[in-house]
Amino acid sequence: MILLAWLGCNEPCIEGFGRDDAGDCVPLQGRGGPHPKDSSVDSEDTADTGDPATWPLGVGDPLEIISDEKYLMWEFLDSEVLDASRGVVVGQGGFGLVDLENSTFLFEENTERGYRLAVDGEMVFVATRTGKVYSVDLSGSTPNIGQARAVGDGWNEDIAADQGLVALASLDSGTLLMDTQFTVLGTIPGAFAYGVGLVGDRAVVADDETVGLWDVSDPANPVLLSSMPLRGQGRDVAFDGAQVAVALGARGVDLFEVDGDTLMVAGELAVPGAASGVDLDGDWLWIGAWDVTALAWIGAAGPRVVGHETFHGAAMGIGAKDGVALVPAWQNLGVVRRTGDVAGPEVNAPRLLHLVQGEQTLRLQNWGAYELEVQLTGAGVSLSPSALTLAPGEDAQVQVVAQNGGQGAVDLTTNDPDETSVQIPVSANSSTLGVVHDDFTLPGFTWPDGTESPVSLSDYEGRPVFIGYWALY
Repeated sequence: MILLAWLGCNEPCIEGFGRDDAGDCVPLQGRGGPHPKDSSVDSEDTADTGDPATWPLGVGDPLEIISDEKYLMWEFLDSEVLDASRGVVVGQGGFGLVDLENSTFLFEENTERGYRLAVDGEMVFVATRTGKVYSVDLSGSTPNIGQARAVGDGWNEDIAADQGLVALASLDSGTLLMDTQFTVLGTIPGAFAYGVGLVGDRAVVADDETVGLWDVSDPANPVLLSSMPLRGQGRDVAFDGAQVAVALGARGVDLFEVDGDTLMVAGELAVPGAASGVDLDGDWLWIGAWDVTALAWIGAAGPRVVGHETFHGAAMGIGAKDGVALVPAWQNLGVVRRTGDVAGPEVNAPRLLHLVQGEQTLRLQNWGAYELEVQLTGAGVSLSPSALTLAPGEDAQVQVVAQNGGQGAVDLTTNDPDETSVQIPVSANSSTLGVVHDDFTLPGFTWPDGTESPVSLSDYEGRPVFIGYWALY
């Protein structure tokens, strides 16, 4: 079976905006400067990179992987660090208490599938994708998992907790404000409440492409204090009372400061992959971005990504505290440590390069904070150019052409502190990759209409085509 799918006026400015000298409405600014939605402003300006007067970080590898363990019966989705030795995780396998030294379980229980979690003292609160929530009491010698309770109208997303108040982002049901027994005390209205953070009597909610700061001192009557547009749909929120980070998937991360009752733009960050989880750790921001786990400096002269590491699985979320992050990487669970107040260049390159008709373009990127130098040599291929220098945030393309039609490899020598040498295997097009496929016709349907009819590949030439196979067993 085949499935085919299409992949200036005098009016007051809106909330969170003010007029500049030209009379235009622009976002209120924090340390990061202007940040309009879909901005063309270059957030990776490197003028101050490496200047000790404005850039306080030395040169070095900022991250060290402590452990990276595979668990076939788990699908890890979210985590939090409790202290120097322990963390908690949730996922398809249920709930787990983890030893941070080696990513092994101190306790695990196959209970309701957890999606997001929040920690408040000795209590853990878990949101599931089945419309339920449950709590875990860590005060005893063994974690005590409470009974799951259905809350809201269905699909639950992010969860936050502080000082006995629990906030649950529940899409078009809004953000539910609850006590620790999950009795609903009030609701922050929303069209697509996805991410939430909570500190004291302030809540931050990512509602579709807007982030709002709310006064929840009276949970029955939450009051919107300030709101700002996001560059995309908010997927996760980190909030420490003074700073806000919102994960935006492929658009990276939007950063804000809280100035009294007002949200102010602090900047934006781009990372390889898609930012699905964020956590604040003082002047540092940890980002779980599927492809990588990234660390960013958000202090003076920030924000800027300073480095990243790749785990064997996809980083679905992130939990961090005091320089240590617990990474739920799908079927892998990893721990990574910040090594000090340092940053480096960070090479990003494909793991494998497929040639099409004997050639291909290799894209290299610098996702770090300092200038990246790359020397390239080829085995079985010719390269142009053979040397590159990339500023932070810059990318470049290298033309790779097969010699003698055989397999080969591209070898990189870099000044990246933890990837001084990288080899990229090159696969010649001995298969049909890149070659026009023979036409065929199968029963199929076009989403969302589920009515079957004959579908030919040629009918959709030039469009994305998804082929799904089903079997009864």
